[in-house]
Amino acid sequence: MSADQTKRIWQSEACPDWCVLPHGHLDAPVNRGCSSDPIAPRTMPGVPLTLHQADGNTDPTAQLMTVYAFLEQEPREVGPRVVLSTWNDSVHMTLEEAAALHQHLWEVLAAAQRVLEGDDR
Repeated sequence: MSADQTKRIWQSEACPDWCVLPHGHLDAPVNRGCSSDPIAPRTMPGVPLTLHQADGNTDPTAQLMTVYAFLEQEPREVGPRVVLSTWNDSVHMTLEEAAALHQHLWEVLAAAQRVLEGDDR
């Protein structure tokens, strides 16, 4: 546990090591959640995405958005949730759901890679 991860009077245990939010003994209940890096992620800066098909796109006005992934955990939750977020919206997932999405994305990417390599089975 790091020096700034001490246990507050409202906590049953100290914040996880990944929590970067400042907490104090007098935090209101709404401010007691933990988060890894929600606003300007330093460890994972996000993935820039276009809002339309980007293959061969030369349109300089194409709108971009960035998707961020980080952890959150409220005081009464037994473990963290994975959050995928843009500035406008977010999806909160259990660790199991995030793992299933990871597997699904991996399978989709593998299928696309096979098509690009001419091995469409």
